Amino acid sequence: MMHHMDFSPFLNDYPQKEKSIRDCMCYKVYPNALGYANSFNKKRNEKRHESNRFLAKSHEFFAHKPMINLIHGRCVRVKSFGLKGYKEEYLFATGNLVLHSKVKVFSNPESIGLKIGSTSHISVKDYDATLLTANNFCDFSLREGSSFGNEKLSIQIRPISENQPRKIKLYFFQNNMIPFDMLESVDPILDDEGGWIIDLNTDNAISSIKNSRFEDSDHNPVIIIRKVEESELEIEYADFFNEFIAFSLCMASFLCKK
Repeated sequence: MMHHMDFSPFLNDYPQKEKSIRDCMCYKVYPNALGYANSFNKKRNEKRHESNRFLAKSHEFFAHKPMINLIHGRCVRVKSFGLKGYKEEYLFATGNLVLHSKVKVFSNPESIGLKIGSTSHISVKDYDATLLTANNFCDFSLREGSSFGNEKLSIQIRPISENQPRKIKLYFFQNNMIPFDMLESVDPILDDEGGWIIDLNTDNAISSIKNSRFEDSDHNPVIIIRKVEESELEIEYADFFNEFIAFSLCMASFLCKK
């Protein structure tokens, strides 16, 4: 019997407003964790502040730069088992908007429907957007409406090596509001103790290969994805990205196992 998914606690707890730029911190993780953790070490942060361009900058550093407004969203994954097999449901919330998707992961679908609202059905094809998949959930293409709609985003996820975080490349199409055509995830720094250093913009994060950060040419964050629970991601994204792009990035982070 299919279990009914109750997302109401997630929706009720969702914060409506977040600070756009927060004081940054520095986090360390070890290679056997295959990700980035949130163990904050103030002394290490101060030591590396001058020499490492990927480390957090103080709030004063941004005072003379144009402030980028970051929107806060959350994405939860719920696994379900029923007569028709195993499914994963994804719910994305930001402000008052909720997006939903269902995926039969083991069937390796070539397309995944995204729908406005808290529920959707795989058999109903009137999607608001479609996420095409390829290469064992390492390549994705976000389309308007159906699979044949205009392409808005291409996501490529590649592992660097067994004990290093993965590299993500984003390509944007047909959107004059986005000020660049391509973004690459920031490379974490390996410290002298074998830990990876990256700024996740908060201390509420769990060690995970899903964590990533993207910056503009001035090293201002425009996208930050971090794991906060076993099946929950938070994302901060610049306001020139839309919610379907943010949702697609979260889903790709969950689905890719490389």
